[in-house]
Amino acid sequence: LSPTPSAPAPAPAAVPTPTPPAAPMDPFADAGLAGPMQNMSMSPAPMVNGVQVVPLRIDTPAFGGKWTGMRQEVKINAPAAQVGTPESFMAVVSSKAGLHPIQAIGKTMEAILAGQVGEGGAPVCVHAKISPGVGTVTVTVRSADHNLSSVVSQRISGILSP
Repeated sequence: LSPTPSAPAPAPAAVPTPTPPAAPMDPFADAGLAGPMQNMSMSPAPMVNGVQVVPLRIDTPAFGGKWTGMRQEVKINAPAAQVGTPESFMAVVSSKAGLHPIQAIGKTMEAILAGQVGEGGAPVCVHAKISPGVGTVTVTVRSADHNLSSVVSQRISGILSP
């Protein structure tokens, strides 16, 4: 017996490419409910070696103890347009820089804040002296690591820049 020629196999059916799921609709997006806040940057706190700076919840005496033991200091002068009081400095800077607002000292126009690299990581302390008559704020950042002090001071400078 000789083999009988067979018809060629039909081509496989085309499989449609799946479409990615649509982004969920925000029913309030066009309502303008966010007002001027919708364009605000909600960027995270600064990162040090891939770890985010988070608030360090300490009180004033604990801040003082840490401050005196930290030797890596970076000092900056920034415009005080948005931060005319210690309270406003703490409000503007704390959440955007990953810092805990510890104390505002109205009489001397100073504010102190603290953060840490990740939970339980290296601490960083911030002291601000607002000079409203001059229009500047002097910010001193201290930690045991110069890179940490530098990263946090750069972040604060960016927050305060117009």
